[in-house]
Order: sequence, then structure tokens, then C-alpha cells
Amino acid sequence: MNNNKVDQQETKYLPPESAGRIMTANIPIAGPSSTIEEIEKLLLEKTKDFETINYIYIVNTENKLVGVTSIKEIFRRPKNSVVSEIMETNLIVVRPHTDRERVALLAIKYNLKSIPVVDNENKFLGVVPSDVILTTLHQENIENVLRSVGIHNFENPIKDLIFASAFTHFKKRLPWLIVGLLGGIIAAVMVGFFENLFAKMVALAAFIPAVVYMADAVGSQTQTILIRSLAIEHNLIFKKYLWRELKVSFFLALILGIVISLVLFLWWSSFL
Repeated sequence: MNNNKVDQQETKYLPPESAGRIMTANIPIAGPSSTIEEIEKLLLEKTKDFETINYIYIVNTENKLVGVTSIKEIFRRPKNSVVSEIMETNLIVVRPHTDRERVALLAIKYNLKSIPVVDNENKFLGVVPSDVILTTLHQENIENVLRSVGIHNFENPIKDLIFASAFTHFKKRLPWLIVGLLGGIIAAVMVGFFENLFAKMVALAAFIPAVVYMADAVGSQTQTILIRSLAIEHNLIFKKYLWRELKVSFFLALILGIVISLVLFLWWSSFL
């Protein structure tokens, strides 16, 4: 059997939310030539030493990850079988610096209970286990919801939302409310430019709530999608993303403009 040790000196310099900081190396590891009987013996003798036993990870003599197999496969195969005959070699892996949210998304996408972590030379470092993945999904979901309403930078959003002081909540919530207030003032000034038109065609004022709602709805959609995109893909090509959003906005404005024009023509023609 192969033993795996993680260099703590190296991992401590990684970002706090990276795979290298949340992984564990206390997992069952075997060599390609190990038999099912040997692996079963390992599991029975050292179960208490492992933090997770969802999979058996197969590494060669250079400690490079070459395959993986599930516990289910181990106990359904003949004891004299060699693990290299049943292991899965099409592996989903991450690097130590990979963001924890991307790790969790990969686990969901490929229906995995844990994700192995390897370095640039494909040397096995450890895995991000299922309990960490679930915790990450929960935390990231809360963080993304908070960001979408302009609340940022809680160190631990699960606890801080409940136990943080009133002053902390005040500091986290105030900045974007000020930005929103300034935006509302600018919008009010712009509407003021059309004062004479509204005085002549009072019916147009009835559509101001609809315009405000549509602006808020489209803005919320764009903001939410952008936050999710940045969380998943840190190297997002902003120009390409912006060009896509401009095209989406154009078609949304076109269709909604046609709809409101039809409404005006059919129901409000007496005011025109």
C-alpha cells in the first residue's frame, strides 16, 4: 500500500477557500497491483483512521494518481482480482489552488462524493470530501444570495447573519443602499427633463411604475448571472460577456417595446 502525505508548509500559502486548504489526506490509497483482498483488509483494519472512505484512490510508485474505484466495486469483486482491472481511469481532478465552489460544482456535475486534488505533475495530494462539499454549497449559496442584494464580505455568512452585531450589519448593508439611492436621484433628475411632456400626456405617467419594475428586474437578472459567472469562472472574458449581455438587452428591449406598443395602441389610444 502507498502512503500519502501533504506538505503543510506548501498548503498554508494557498487561498483560504482553495481546494488545497479544505482537502484531507486521510483516505484509503492503494497501488495498481493491489488485490481486492488487500484493500478489504486495509479498510477493515484502518477504518477509524480515514476521514472518508467513499472511494479507493490508486497511485503508482511516483505517487501519481492513476485511477479510482468505489467501495461498492471493492466488495462485489472476487478477492483475487487486481484493482487495476476495475479502476476508473477517466478522472475528474482539481489543483490545490482551485476555488472550493468550483470543486463543489464539479462534484454535482459528475455525481461524485469527493474530488481528488493533484499537483501540476499529477501527484496525488488528497481529496475534498463530501461533507466539505455540502458545507461549501450551503455557504456559497448564502453568499451569492447576499451579493445579489448588495450585502458583501461576511467571513462566515451562515453564522454572521444571525450573530453579527447591529453595527456590522449596518456596515455591510449601507454601501450599496447609498449607490441605489444615488441611482434613484439620477433617475428622478432624468424624469424631470420630461416634465412638460408628462403635463401634456398624463397617461404616460401611469407607465412609470412599469418602467421602474422592468429596469429593476433586468438589472437583478444581469447582476445575478454575472455574480454566478464570476464565481464559477474566475478568468471570465469580460468583453465577450459584455457583448453577449448587450445583445440580450437589445432583444429584450425590442420584444418588450413591441408588447407595450400594442398595449398602448389597443387600450390607451384615446390618450394619444
